[in-house]
Amino acid sequence: MEQHTGDFVRLYAANQQALYRYILMLVMDPNDANDILQETAVALFSKHDQYDKNRPFIPWAKRFAYLQVLQFRKKNRSRVVFDSDIMDLVAQHADRLSAMESERGMALKACLERVPARGREVLEYRYGTNMSVEEIGQQVNRSRVAVYRQLSRLRKFLYECVRERLDRGAAV
Repeated sequence: MEQHTGDFVRLYAANQQALYRYILMLVMDPNDANDILQETAVALFSKHDQYDKNRPFIPWAKRFAYLQVLQFRKKNRSRVVFDSDIMDLVAQHADRLSAMESERGMALKACLERVPARGREVLEYRYGTNMSVEEIGQQVNRSRVAVYRQLSRLRKFLYECVRERLDRGAAV
């Protein structure tokens, strides 16, 4: 049981940001989304023994989040809210966006594997550790202009690679 709980907590933690973005699309207020996310986490954890590990986690969790959004709306009737039909449409749209985001992420991962190690290192410095171009230049012993050019080429390569993979329908 303790192992199952730990596995569930890790699974939730890995998907928490995606769940937050989904909730935020439905309520449009970061403070409300945080409150609903907390309530969703409590609801998910209370039912974690019912989760089927053979099925995707995020659709299961989104259903809980959606129900929490509806409960939140009932409690806050004085605020401007969407009617149920519009909420359903927004939720469906959010699901489609999440699926597209997932496909793009998988395509990007596959494309990053095609980037040579030195290029991945520069990308990690820039986007992983948020180093400035000047700091990257010092790390890789290159001029600021050379780093800008390399980043530009890498971004162009990744953009085209991801676009091509998505056009072909081959995210992986």
